[in-house]
Amino acid sequence: MPEVLKEKLEYPVSNEITFHIEGMRCASCASIISDTIKKLDGVSNCSVNYATDSCKVEYDPTKISKKTIAKSIKDLGYSVNDSFGVEEFYRSQRSTLINFGIATFLAMNIMMLTIPVYWNYFEVIEVNIVNLFGWLMFILCIPVLFINGWGILKRAAVSMFKGYPGMETLIGIGALAAFIYSTIELIFAENPHLYYDTSSTLVVIILFGKFIENHFRYKASQEVNKLNYVLPRKVRIRDIMHNVKWIPADELKIHDLFEVHAGEIIPADGVVINGQALVDESIFTGEARGVLKRAQSRVISGCVLKNGFIQVRATTTVKDSALSSIVKIIENALKKKSNLQNFSDRVARYFIPIIIMISAIVFVVMHSIGFPFESSFLRALTVLVIACPCALALAVPISLVTAYGTLAKNGILIRNPDSLELLNKITDVIFDKTGTLTFGKYEVNKFVSVGKDNELLNKLFILESFSSHPAAEAIKNYLTNKIDDTTDTKIDINTVNLYDYGIRGSFDSEVWAVGNDKMFNNDPHNLKIDAKEKMEYGNTTVFFGKNSVIEGYFSIGDQSRDNIKELVDTLKNKNLNIHLLSGDKIETTKSFAKSVGIDLWLGEQTPYDKINYVKTLRNNNKKVMMIGDGINDAASMTEADIGVALSSGTDLAKLSASMIIFKNYLDKLPGLFKYSAKMKTITMQNFIWAIIYNIVGISLAISGLLNPLIAAVMMMLSSITVVLNSLRLLKF
Repeated sequence: MPEVLKEKLEYPVSNEITFHIEGMRCASCASIISDTIKKLDGVSNCSVNYATDSCKVEYDPTKISKKTIAKSIKDLGYSVNDSFGVEEFYRSQRSTLINFGIATFLAMNIMMLTIPVYWNYFEVIEVNIVNLFGWLMFILCIPVLFINGWGILKRAAVSMFKGYPGMETLIGIGALAAFIYSTIELIFAENPHLYYDTSSTLVVIILFGKFIENHFRYKASQEVNKLNYVLPRKVRIRDIMHNVKWIPADELKIHDLFEVHAGEIIPADGVVINGQALVDESIFTGEARGVLKRAQSRVISGCVLKNGFIQVRATTTVKDSALSSIVKIIENALKKKSNLQNFSDRVARYFIPIIIMISAIVFVVMHSIGFPFESSFLRALTVLVIACPCALALAVPISLVTAYGTLAKNGILIRNPDSLELLNKITDVIFDKTGTLTFGKYEVNKFVSVGKDNELLNKLFILESFSSHPAAEAIKNYLTNKIDDTTDTKIDINTVNLYDYGIRGSFDSEVWAVGNDKMFNNDPHNLKIDAKEKMEYGNTTVFFGKNSVIEGYFSIGDQSRDNIKELVDTLKNKNLNIHLLSGDKIETTKSFAKSVGIDLWLGEQTPYDKINYVKTLRNNNKKVMMIGDGINDAASMTEADIGVALSSGTDLAKLSASMIIFKNYLDKLPGLFKYSAKMKTITMQNFIWAIIYNIVGISLAISGLLNPLIAAVMMMLSSITVVLNSLRLLKF
């Protein structure tokens, strides 16, 4: 076997495809599809989201094809699309509307024929005429039930067979029972009681109800769906011969050179090689003002060129770009279920069998205590029709999908759905300083050194090159134009050590260090005192020296973000305790905390210190939110009840916090607490409404105060009410 083939076989191949599913009517439909696809050989995972009508499948293309997966879904009675944008949605709605129109026309004719048959209950009409009208209704009902309503019946049968009975199971049983009962009456009874109007109208009401519900569900999930279709489907690239050609976006590779012209969307992250343009980065920053991009500038996928032209070297594929990362975060969050949603799903799953049992008991009991067969049958049928698991199944997920889309639009991404439920229990908010409450863009505003030879500067530059701390970046930027490239300065890489408070490494026999004063034992030149006396408000001092002796320092400043004091005051007004933990010197941290109104602060904190601080608060029954840069504060954010990472948009894949806020949107934090309370209220309203509706509706059905047609209308309205209520979450 060739070596290349051997190597390929050693690694599992995995592709991912997202289908749009048409025809899902309740959470049971999602469970049926998920369980069926997971059992296919070659499928490693399948996640179906009822609220967004999406099915995400991870599969091995060497074992199973996308076509086979799609066919398996279609065999269950659902329609499948690879993509689903605005055009596809309206095409689907048009198809549903045509189906509804035909069913309505036939059902109205059945209604007209029903009038003289009902009249026969009061005035004697010739039996032949009654039978003629009855057979006409029978003929008209067949296409309504078995063509327009075939999808309902098929999915009802599949759901029963798979052990996941859903809403269509109830409607299917009800419509079919009415049809069969009427046909038996028509054949054998002298004075038949016919319910073809009930059978056909049930189908009509369900088709209409789902048309309306789909419209509002699409609107609720539109903010999430938009992100999927922002990026272009094709990319203009230059090949090695500098010829321009168009390729499918998913074929773009890292290091490919692609072009973007005015008005076009950047398809992948990259670095500008040639040209310049004003770029609208509002999708990440909220600022509609164009940002100038020229050679060596970084650009992010999803941003729009307002004018100009650029050639970009791709640093990611389209699939792994910043915007795609946002979509993945939202999709992964939607795959996870909150505690309330898990409870809702469990209730909905057992709900249908219980309703079928109640319906059967109603029929048996009513008939056994003397009620006529027809009356008992109608009450049992009404129980089946009015019961609505959809309202229960939609109560939580429709709120979540609406919330995720709205929050993403406002610069906030949710990784863990439970964090939204937990937000209003938070008592303490801890901020990191650098890069969180400040921009994290340090600048050296003072350089003091006992000696200023070029070799010293080279050593400091080389040593700081091993650190990614913002202060190290500032020092490197400061020294870039001051070092001597001709000097051959070498460091022993094996001696380089990073600490919580600095870095140390050896040049020949000398051990050099850069960091805070803990890195040094001796200060013969009294540089600590000098630095303290000359320290500007809010600045940080970084010392350097060799062999544990301080030989100089950098004074570094970091600008506070806008309106931080107002942010802190707003959070305090919500009765939250605000803390500041920083790795900076105590004096620096103290002056910054005082300037923004934070009373609880600690300086010179290592990552380990921050973890212990969070643990202490939680041990005292506090609910803690930790807000940091997402990477340096990852451990303490994991320890907190809710971890919030601030992101620039290019590092999303590295972050593992419960929530992510884009850095320009930090002022949205107080609104997030308010929005969380609003979401909880709306979700509970949905849930309580669903429970009350079913209790009252089933009680009315058993008492005989409703007929199946009114029950079907009420059932449709219950689902639409839940969706409409959730649309209130579109406003942040």
